[in-house]
Amino acid sequence: MYPLSHQRIKRIKSGRFSVLNTILQASFSIILLLNSSELLSQTDEKAVVTEKPRVENGKKAGEQEKNKIEKNTGEEKPGFFYDVISTDDLKERTKDRCRLTAGGFFEKKIGNTNTFSTNGLISINYNDGITEILTSCKRFYGEFNRKQNENNGEEIIRLDRFVSQRIELFVFSEFYDDLRQKIKLRTNTGFGAKLVLIRNRYLQTDASAAPLYQYEQFVRYKYKSTDFSKVQNLTIYDIADYYKKHKEGSPKSQWRASYRGRIIITPWEDLIEMKASFFYVPVFDNYTRYRTQIESHFRLRLFRDQCDRWGFFILAGFSRKYNNQAQPGAKRIDDKIYGRLDFEKKFL
Repeated sequence: MYPLSHQRIKRIKSGRFSVLNTILQASFSIILLLNSSELLSQTDEKAVVTEKPRVENGKKAGEQEKNKIEKNTGEEKPGFFYDVISTDDLKERTKDRCRLTAGGFFEKKIGNTNTFSTNGLISINYNDGITEILTSCKRFYGEFNRKQNENNGEEIIRLDRFVSQRIELFVFSEFYDDLRQKIKLRTNTGFGAKLVLIRNRYLQTDASAAPLYQYEQFVRYKYKSTDFSKVQNLTIYDIADYYKKHKEGSPKSQWRASYRGRIIITPWEDLIEMKASFFYVPVFDNYTRYRTQIESHFRLRLFRDQCDRWGFFILAGFSRKYNNQAQPGAKRIDDKIYGRLDFEKKFL
C-alpha cells in the first residue's frame, strides 16, 4: 500500500472541512427557520387573541350604536294618552287582598227645623286580581219634625272571576227595601258576564249584562179614589190594569234583564277616585216597564303619608233611581245627595 502524498492528504482534509461547513450551515439555516416559524405562530396566536375581544367589542359597540339609532329614529315611546286607554295584563296579588270599609255620617238640626238624617256603610271585599268577593250593607234614614221621611237600605253579595284578559263572569244577589217607595223587600238574583274595555292605573271602563230573577213584596197600602185624581192622561183601563198588577201587599216575581255601564277614574292612585255607574233593568217580555239607576261618587283620601294599609276617606255621592212602575203614593224619581266619612283597612 502506497503512502498518501502530502497534497492528496491536504485535498481530503479540505473536502472534509467543506462538507462539515455545509452541514453546519444547513443546520444553522434549519434552526433559524424553525425559530422564525415559532415566532410567527406565537405572533399569530397573540394577534388572534387580541383581535377577538376587539371584534366582540366592535360588535357590541355596533349593536349599541344601532340600538341608539333605532331608539332615536324608530317608533316613539307611548305617551300619556296611550297609558290612559291601554289595558294592563291580569296580575295576581300577593298582599292587601282583603279590604274592610266602615263609614257613616249624621246631621241633626233642632230649632226652626227639626231634622235628622244619617247614612252608614260596612263592606268586606276580597280581591286577588283574578277573583273578587264582595259583601256590602248600606243604609239611609231620615226624620223631619219627628216624622220618618226616609228609610231604605241595600245589601249585596257578589262573586266575580276573570276567565280571560277581558271577560269576567259573576253571580250576585241583592236585597233592597224602601218604605217611602212602598217596597217592603226586593231581591235580585242572577248571573252574567262583564266585558272590560279599558283597565289601567288611571282608568277602568266595562259593560255587563245579566238575566236576574226579581222578587218584590210591597207595603200594605189602602187604595183611595183620589190616588189618581192628580194624574193626567190616565184612562180607566190604565187604572184597572195598575190595580190588578199591584195588589195590596201581595208579592210579585218576574224575570228581568240587567245592563250596566261603569267608569272609574283614578288620576292619583290610592288618593282620588271618581266612579259612575248606570243601570237599566227592564222586564224580559216588556221593555217599556223598566227601572234605571245612576250611582256616582267622589272619594278623597286623608293623611296619605301616615300608613299604606289603612286610612280615612271623605266621600260625596249622588244617586238617582227611576221606576216607571212605582207604587201608588210613591214618586217615580228618587234623588239623593249624601256625604260620608269612611275608614278602610287592608290586610292579607
